[in-house]
Amino acid sequence: MNEWVSRSLDVANSSGYLDKLSRIYPATRPPLRPLPDSIKQRISELHAAQDKVKLVNLFLKLREVGTPFPFEHPYASLLYSHAELRAKNPTILKQIGNALLAIPVSELIRGCERPADINRVLGAAFQDWIRRYFPSRGFRVLAELDFNSATQASFLDAANATILHYVKDKLGYDFSLGRDFLAKIGKVYIMGEARFFSTYGGSQTRDLRSTLEFTKAHKMNLTTVAVVDGVIWFNKRYVELLKKLKSGEPAITALLLEDFLNSFK
Repeated sequence: MNEWVSRSLDVANSSGYLDKLSRIYPATRPPLRPLPDSIKQRISELHAAQDKVKLVNLFLKLREVGTPFPFEHPYASLLYSHAELRAKNPTILKQIGNALLAIPVSELIRGCERPADINRVLGAAFQDWIRRYFPSRGFRVLAELDFNSATQASFLDAANATILHYVKDKLGYDFSLGRDFLAKIGKVYIMGEARFFSTYGGSQTRDLRSTLEFTKAHKMNLTTVAVVDGVIWFNKRYVELLKKLKSGEPAITALLLEDFLNSFK
């Protein structure tokens, strides 16, 4: 079996796995996202006036500052990201407006103020942990300019898209997706994708397969690693997928990331 998969299985099945993991992925409910009183008043006014088009446009505009649409709707994201579709599709705009008018104002506001899905903030939690934990373990966390010239073990302090561009522009490797971290140890770069899996089946299986496929994308001076945690270490079918990885296709729990990186020193 792949050495890192074997070690990760031992860690996951040992005492305190979830306790330790919660230091990386805090199991706290994200806070509410309160709307300003002026916005609440405007929602009430448009709702009372039955102005469905302006009401839809108001909620779509709120998306620009991170406010979720009051309820899940298959077309709302399209109308938000492609504003030109609103004038071209007046019927669907009115249908969404009718749905909004059928909901009490208090519920619309509650829908906008609901906390972010906890699974959506776990990626940011992982990157925050890198910034918080690794500087005390001999790794620097550096902006791009300093990362370029760094000789000490370092992480690039950047978001996924920036990592994607860096790997393409500086290393000459083209990936379709940005990843969660990029480290440099000597002349070797290590790019990782970190995922916490909280449920079985469906998109989780697809995401796991995609993440494990990433472990096979090694280049001359670039190692790729899947940092995976959660239910995947306890589900027989998922463990079988992990066990099929070859020795040069590392998949690890985040609790072994430090050990994995130190193996390159």
